[in-house]
Amino acid sequence: MGIYMGTTEIAASRTAGEIQELLAVSGAEAVEIKYERGQASGIAFRIIRNGHPLHFSLPIRWKAVYRIMETAKAKSRGRTKKVDEGQARRTAWRQVLRWIEAQVALIDTNIVELEEVFLPYMQVDPDGTTFYQKAIKAGDLPALPAPKSESSTMARIPGKKEANDETL
Repeated sequence: MGIYMGTTEIAASRTAGEIQELLAVSGAEAVEIKYERGQASGIAFRIIRNGHPLHFSLPIRWKAVYRIMETAKAKSRGRTKKVDEGQARRTAWRQVLRWIEAQVALIDTNIVELEEVFLPYMQVDPDGTTFYQKAIKAGDLPALPAPKSESSTMARIPGKKEANDETL
């Protein structure tokens, strides 16, 4: 099985434009494409809630996609031909577009609010640091304790053994 969207031929710049339009029709007041050495590298947008601007910044981590493509190529013994950096960029942008489309579908049906799904990407410092980046740096990602009883709201998967099962 190949990487999702791994064969797309749609230019990253076109996908960036599609994302801009999608965010704009979903309520973004401003949308900006970020560039690194002339290549689109991320997308930022702003919404207004209760009269206050909220800024969000989504990275496009194409280098991670590139590494996965390299690993897949090496495993398929196609070591003679180098993985195309442009393909990794196109793939990463398309994946982010599809993720945003899914989030917008949830927002449009009132299943979630925009801030809920985009919270990790909300900029919380003037330098552009996101909520996620700040939490990771500070070590502030709290882990919730495991449920204490089987009567918790989480359903067990039939046939799956858990750490507290007597049969372990």
